[in-house]
Amino acid sequence: MNSWIKPARIATVALFSIALAAYVYLSWHWPLMHDMQVLHYVSFLIDKGWAPYREILDMNMPGAYLFERWALYLYGSSDLGWRFYDLTLSAVGIVAMVVIARPYDWLAGFVAGATFALVHGADGPMDAGQRDQLMAVLLLVAYALCFQAVRRRVPMLLGIAALCSGMAASIKPTLVFASPVLFLLALLRLRREAVKLTPYVLWILTGWFISVGVVLWFLLSHGSLQAFIYDLTVIIPHYATIAGATWPEMLRTTLPRPLFVYIAFALASLFTYRAWSNWEHAALLCGIAFGLINFYGQHKGFGQHRYTTNAFVILWATIQLMMALRQPGLARWIAATGLLYLTAVNTPNDVIWIRRYASVDQFTSYLEGDLRSIGPAKLQRSVQCLDLVDGCLTALYHLKIVQSNGSTGDLLLFLPQHYWVVENARATFLSDIQRRPPRVIVLSNAPFQGARTFGIVSAFPQMADVLARQYILTTQREFCEAAASHPGLDSNCPAYRIYQLKTVDRGR
Repeated sequence: MNSWIKPARIATVALFSIALAAYVYLSWHWPLMHDMQVLHYVSFLIDKGWAPYREILDMNMPGAYLFERWALYLYGSSDLGWRFYDLTLSAVGIVAMVVIARPYDWLAGFVAGATFALVHGADGPMDAGQRDQLMAVLLLVAYALCFQAVRRRVPMLLGIAALCSGMAASIKPTLVFASPVLFLLALLRLRREAVKLTPYVLWILTGWFISVGVVLWFLLSHGSLQAFIYDLTVIIPHYATIAGATWPEMLRTTLPRPLFVYIAFALASLFTYRAWSNWEHAALLCGIAFGLINFYGQHKGFGQHRYTTNAFVILWATIQLMMALRQPGLARWIAATGLLYLTAVNTPNDVIWIRRYASVDQFTSYLEGDLRSIGPAKLQRSVQCLDLVDGCLTALYHLKIVQSNGSTGDLLLFLPQHYWVVENARATFLSDIQRRPPRVIVLSNAPFQGARTFGIVSAFPQMADVLARQYILTTQREFCEAAASHPGLDSNCPAYRIYQLKTVDRGR
């Protein structure tokens, strides 16, 4: 090893450790917001006796609820607890990458894991604890366990890997074929070495059986199996067809822009030195492929949907460059330049992005104040959110208010398309509202697609009529500063309106 390589490795560990510490410090007080508030609130309603899918309308898979509830049990219900959970996922991802990369260069795993954590952090609080982050980490753990099972000849590790990969598929089905391919490659490797496969196969099947059993237990214990089948075969397929990105948008957003440069260095190094060629290399390439299937299968172009791709691309590229760094000539210079770019350009840029996010969600904070002024006790089962993910459910969650019905957002209510699944959701919602009119309705200006406007309610004429005839607009607030301090939000201003029922004496 050249005299300069050891000090460079020590400096690399120090620099990435400092960057991770900065990420933890800068994000410590990030609020709960965006998609994850829905899962928090659904878990809250389940704890209050509501049945998922049957009484709560949402399009998330059972695995998302299961991990959400386990996280709340371990870390508590506070926003800070959610930060602990999010950072724990990043830490587990780093450990898994170190295990995967260890035979080649453990530092490659550490650098890749730290980079994945920082790239995720640069997406801000909107994507903290996201389902796709959890899926990526579970798949990384499955890979690490699978590699160790083959390296050390420990069949039981394949059972735990199968459990992890099965639970990843229970969060979103786009990864359902990832683990069968991984395990097939592992079994083929063992077969070439004349290892008896029976115990390995039995452990794989056991892990998958347990993951399916956990999901079935969750559904059956709430009497929700039939309702979930409807959700899986009707609502989720409909959701998959709406607000899709164009193919140019999908191609442009396949990876964060700075990572395209880093990957270019890794690909260039292949022309001078091919780091390794074995079944583990093939498995990592399959991980990248399944990350792309996950991203393109969802076809929304959302940043969080590329987390699995990010994880495996970064890991593969970093192992390639770290091993090429040991070679003489052009291979070393290409690798050194690529790693220098990652360390000196990409990593500081991620930390700068992390600094830009505010530690207070104004939308939620002001709404909590407005609801407190009405009286949380008065609002139990008598307030309804007509909000996508701006923060109404977070406010109800913080105030421990149960809303009037199980609709957790307006995803199906204000779509312009007139599909029967939309009409069915509207009819159910309208029936609930008319049977027991809530004292308060909170309407945000966020559509699932298109520009922000309170005019979205016009897509649901019956609801617009209910608001006009039975309710009085009492409060309207806009938060242009929130849009500026959370770069991931739409450029126009988040806003909400509070409507109060006319027949209610608001002075009491």
